[in-house]
Amino acid sequence: MTKWTPRLLAAALAVCAGSANAETTECTGILAAGTYDNVNVPANTTCAFSDEGGTITVTGNLAVEAGASLLTTKKLNGIPTTYTVNGSLLGADAASIALSTVRTQIAINILGGVHLTGTTTEIALFGLSIGGVLFVANSTVGIFDLSVNNVGGSVLVRDNTISQAFDILGNVIGGSLVCQGNTPAPFPTAQLNTVGGNKVAQCANL
Repeated sequence: MTKWTPRLLAAALAVCAGSANAETTECTGILAAGTYDNVNVPANTTCAFSDEGGTITVTGNLAVEAGASLLTTKKLNGIPTTYTVNGSLLGADAASIALSTVRTQIAINILGGVHLTGTTTEIALFGLSIGGVLFVANSTVGIFDLSVNNVGGSVLVRDNTISQAFDILGNVIGGSLVCQGNTPAPFPTAQLNTVGGNKVAQCANL
C-alpha cells in the first residue's frame, strides 16, 4: 500500500486539479496566437490558423468533429508563425484536414500523433513534424496527399478511397510505412520516402 506523505498528496491533488481545470476552446473561425488547453473544431464549421505571426500552442489535443475543416491560411505577410500541439491531432468524419508549411514561414509541430478516420473531402499534410504515429483510415476523399512530413512513428494508411490524387512522397518516417486496402493504391513517385522500418504492401515501392 502506498503511503501518502503530505508532499506526495499535495502533488497528486495538483495534477488532478490541473486536469480538471483544462478548458476546451471551440474554434469556428481564425485561431489567434496564444496558448490553449484543448481546441475543438465543432461539427460542420471551419477553423483556420492565424497567419498574423507569433505562436499558437495547444497543450492538449486538437480535435476536428464530423463535417468540420481544419486549414492553414495562405501567408501573405511573410511573418514567421509556429503552431505546436503537445498532444495529438484527432479527426473523426471531418470534411477537410489541409495543413501546409511548404513555401511559407510556417512551422507545424504535433508532438503526439495524427489519427484521422472517415474524412470526406480532402486530406493534405505538407511539411509537418509529427512525433508519434500518423494513421489515416476509412476515408473517401478527392485529394489525399502526405508530402515531406517528418514522422517519428509509423505511417499507417488503410481502407481509403481516393478519386483524384493519391500521393505519399518525400516523407521521413522513423517507423514503417504501411498501406493496405486503399482504392486505388498510392500513385508511384520519384520522390521516395525514407523509412527507419519497412515499406509494406501498397507502399512497398514508395
